[in-house]
Amino acid sequence: MREDDGGDSWYVADKDIQNNRLIVVRGANHPLLFRSSAVLHDVRWTQGVAPSFPLRCSVQVRYRQEPVNAVASLAEDGCVKLEFSVPVKAVAPGQSAVIYRGAECLGGGIIHTPRV
Repeated sequence: MREDDGGDSWYVADKDIQNNRLIVVRGANHPLLFRSSAVLHDVRWTQGVAPSFPLRCSVQVRYRQEPVNAVASLAEDGCVKLEFSVPVKAVAPGQSAVIYRGAECLGGGIIHTPRV
């Protein structure tokens, strides 16, 4: 993050590891900071088994961030894909995502790939 002439701060929006590039954007509400979906790996379910898919649920990706409605689906590789009802800010690889049905915590996983 960097200040430039008293303007908005700069934020890392994405990393392109393959091409050794860092994508930065100006302003905390830049559209590239929001994601409409994410892929989770290392998913653990509180009941020990996965629920039925597709699953209408709510998901929280950051501490104290309001959960957002989503649809979860199971991918062939065992990962869970989340499609958010509205774009979610600051979804980043390595963060946890927690899946709820109402007030019940169903489980969660690690964000592997955020998608625009």
